[in-house]
Amino acid sequence: TVKRMAYYDTVTGLPNGTLIREKLREMAADSEPFFVYYIDLNGFKELNEALGHEVGNLILKSIADRITGYFDFEKASRIVGDEFLIIEKGNNRNTMEKSREALISIFERPFVVDKYEYRLNASIGVSRYPTDATSPEELIKLSNVTSREARSIGRTTFGKSDAATFALVNREFSVKNELRNALEKSEMYLVYQPIVDTQSLQVKSLETLLRWNSPILGNVRPQEFIPYLEVTNEINKVSRWMLNQIPVSQSFLVSKGLKGTSISLNISPIQFKTEYLVKIVEEAILEGSLSPENLVIEITETGLIQNFDFVVRQLTRLRKYGIQIALDDFGSGYSSFNYLSELPLDILKIDKVLIDSILKKDEKKTLVDTIIDLAHRLDLVVVAEGVERHEQYEYLRTRECDYIQGFYFYRPDKIENLDF
Repeated sequence: TVKRMAYYDTVTGLPNGTLIREKLREMAADSEPFFVYYIDLNGFKELNEALGHEVGNLILKSIADRITGYFDFEKASRIVGDEFLIIEKGNNRNTMEKSREALISIFERPFVVDKYEYRLNASIGVSRYPTDATSPEELIKLSNVTSREARSIGRTTFGKSDAATFALVNREFSVKNELRNALEKSEMYLVYQPIVDTQSLQVKSLETLLRWNSPILGNVRPQEFIPYLEVTNEINKVSRWMLNQIPVSQSFLVSKGLKGTSISLNISPIQFKTEYLVKIVEEAILEGSLSPENLVIEITETGLIQNFDFVVRQLTRLRKYGIQIALDDFGSGYSSFNYLSELPLDILKIDKVLIDSILKKDEKKTLVDTIIDLAHRLDLVVVAEGVERHEQYEYLRTRECDYIQGFYFYRPDKIENLDF
């Protein structure tokens, strides 16, 4: 029926996110205490991609059957993808401990599909009404956060809410709310970090960095607010605004006698899922407001791997205008030498994690040396990020790393405050 389609998950048969939220509101209205358990499957997405959705769906159905073997069907839900939610009446520790054991036991046995066994573990979080929160969304959010805390352990684990976790959730809610219209309220601004030539120590480029000073929250770290910009697609609006500031910064550099100095702009991986970014850059160039030969677009490895061929085509379009392309944070995660020669790149930026380690581990020195050598063989300019000590600078200079970026030379600041 239409009602069943609207309120129940088609794969597991469990109530969906809409129905479980209604149930949460009903139970909160009764003012009786209850627990909310959030189950996030670890590694399910990879398993689903490798084995196919048919096998993945059968495993999800098996998980749902095991859950309803312990908990009330109408208070269990598959809320999205590989995530489940369970509501349970009660407020004492014994109730929660019994549920913890039950939830962990669900994943102790393998899941059998067509005689093949598959093992999964899960990160499980909990929140309590009314001790931790009173609104359904806050309860879900808090239980989700505690499940994320549990994930770092790497096996089926139960994370409990505490004052620190609740403070984190409140902070996330505040950031999300205050972020609305922050750009229009002129709360966001740009700072720049110079990149210098390793040999001459002359400034060759400036990296543009977004900052947010909220009148309510104070200075908010980029890693706190940028994910929300990405989720809501507000990142496109912010990037257009940042792009519009670049001609002003380029003019400022010319007035300081730094005409050939380039300005780099970090691009979120999510922006390469469509052609929007390329189009607004092309518009700015055609309008004559942007000097493409002094612009660098920085993209991370994450952005490449998600949609390699499509991203390469977009980068190639940008390069035709004279824009340089930099691969940022190389060595921080996926790092593969295999695709470097396939990319339309001009610059390779070695991640701070590797630069931090060159004074501690000889094998990291060898890795950095290899990256520099390979990049040069591919005619790429190499930038070392996060250089904070003289010993790091000296090592990189002797290894003929082209450019240096980090606190050892310059901290990020507004462009008019930088002392060139």
